Amino acid sequence: TAPYALAADDPAEFDEIVVSASRIERSLKTTPRSISIISAEEIRASTATSVVDLIRREANVNLQSFFGSDKFATLDIRGMGATATSNVLVMVDGVRLNTDDLAGPDFSTISLSQIERVEIVRGGNSVRYGNGAVGGVINLITKRSMRATPQLDVQARRGAFDSDDYRLHAAAELGPLALSVDGADVDSDGYRDNEFIDKQTGAVRLDAFAFDDALELSLRASHHEDSYGLPGPLSLADFKGSARDRRRSD
Repeated sequence: TAPYALAADDPAEFDEIVVSASRIERSLKTTPRSISIISAEEIRASTATSVVDLIRREANVNLQSFFGSDKFATLDIRGMGATATSNVLVMVDGVRLNTDDLAGPDFSTISLSQIERVEIVRGGNSVRYGNGAVGGVINLITKRSMRATPQLDVQARRGAFDSDDYRLHAAAELGPLALSVDGADVDSDGYRDNEFIDKQTGAVRLDAFAFDDALELSLRASHHEDSYGLPGPLSLADFKGSARDRRRSD
């Protein structure tokens, strides 16, 4: 059969998604860059339990994790390899998450319950964002209150190795103010012995509007704490041994 073709009076329609590749708002299809957008609907439908687990599924993004969790994990774009921590810039609402000591961003401080969408821009962006953006830029956009539409979203998940994932998002309008509250509690025993992680994250965002929304001010505060175990190295003999040997921690 002949392939399907669009008729002249049946044009294709594309959803326009604003991106920050040029630091000027424009639609995705008119931006001459290699960009991926992970929308709120995709985040909610995903089985990912962390930000790195969500982003690593995108093309040309490689995850480096020695402990199987988002703690000390690195996202590599464009083959930066061991230098990805200092050559891939990660931002939260346009604010750098990378540390000054080149140790890389701590993704465990941002829970999926806070994320509205993710913008991944591949390729050098040092001219626009400064140092640390040779491989690309990952911009995490946090949720904000949808004015006049109260929101409440609660999720609870349980997985293998006694993994629990609880998320909460609530938002409401208070006159000229819009308040958004997010919280998450994630813990897992991990695949290997002493590979546990237990983390709690919370964030509050307050948006103020004035002059018929011509002026908008935003204030965001967050808190994070975690505890984790380090399983240690694994010998070649243990790796080739039984499942019990591979899970052992020295």
